[in-house]
Amino acid sequence: MSGEEQPAERHVTGQELCEAIRRYRLQQYGYMAKTVLNSWGLHGTGDFGEIVFNLIPRRPDAKVRPPTPASISKTFYDFDTALKQDFKITPPDSE
Repeated sequence: MSGEEQPAERHVTGQELCEAIRRYRLQQYGYMAKTVLNSWGLHGTGDFGEIVFNLIPRRPDAKVRPPTPASISKTFYDFDTALKQDFKITPPDSE
């Protein structure tokens, strides 16, 4: 062992996950972020929760109680407002 201390394991909260998704989508798709997510069948933060819930393996011998869809599928923000920003298109200066 190298003597370095391992960081404590920490779970990401639903709110942290949704905020990261929001920022990433705006960075990747800009003004089209909501349209792109909607085209994938995602219409609210609850849809992210459903995806996470379905990715968690369910083991009867698990020591940690798995989350329920309701505990993950909370609405953290509204797509209509959170995925739209004041995008400004500035045309190049005419010379």
